[in-house]
Amino acid sequence: YSNIYLLKGTTYTDEGCKAVTNGGVDVSDKIVTTGNVDVNTPGNYKISYTITDSLGSSATIERNVEVLDMYVSSTISEKSATNKSVVLKINSVVDKFSHIILPDGKKVTDSNIEYVISKNGTYAFKVYNTYGLMRQYNYNISNIDKEAPNGSCSGYTTGRKSYITINSKDNTGVLKYVINGIGYSSNNITLNSVVNNPQITIYDMVGNTKTITCSLENRYSYVSSDPSFKLSYKYVNDGNNIPYALFSPSSASGNQDGTPVVLWLHGSGEVGKGESAFKNCSSLTSVTIPN
Repeated sequence: YSNIYLLKGTTYTDEGCKAVTNGGVDVSDKIVTTGNVDVNTPGNYKISYTITDSLGSSATIERNVEVLDMYVSSTISEKSATNKSVVLKINSVVDKFSHIILPDGKKVTDSNIEYVISKNGTYAFKVYNTYGLMRQYNYNISNIDKEAPNGSCSGYTTGRKSYITINSKDNTGVLKYVINGIGYSSNNITLNSVVNNPQITIYDMVGNTKTITCSLENRYSYVSSDPSFKLSYKYVNDGNNIPYALFSPSSASGNQDGTPVVLWLHGSGEVGKGESAFKNCSSLTSVTIPN
């Protein structure tokens, strides 16, 4: 080829030239080649091929080699983690620019473009010049997080307080937990009030949220299935839980006058969380109080 086009920074291998005599004899080894190509500097370069016969007659032909510049600069609208789409701006600096093939396959003839990216991945842009030379530029996007955090919780209420433990997971990490408009940075939360089913909103580092409902165990507060236990609940005294029950014999009914009240002060052997602690004390049914 008399004209060669190549991109800056690529390799140039000279194809040489062939010469034969009128009689068909190959004398290519007699050719003298002059000129060189600097592939790192855009421009036009001439390569000359000269052959001289035994009578001193010579012939010269030339090859034109054109080194073309092609590169792109780029910026991204958001480099840190985000829950929004990002905009990739590409500025093409191309000798004899032709077009760009976008990652979605669309062909554009603008050398400066803005491309909106909504999810993580590798995006390839193919830049062409008018000679059909192409250079591909790949961009890896990994800072988009549109997924809400996941979480579960457990805990209990006792006294005048609620104790909550939250287990959460997120791609970018958890920023805070919000209960009743108050934010907490720790996943172990103590509320100075009894909240049976608190709603907890989990915030990740880029603003995604997930709201979960936590069912808390009401410790030392129970209702007996035994009809003899008319009431069964807790007494709160300065933050201490003292479970107690109101026992009414099965023979008693309503507000029967003359029914004695028995106050049972148990020892450590009868400590328990259910009515079994009361039932196991034989004295409960054998105490006799005079009229």
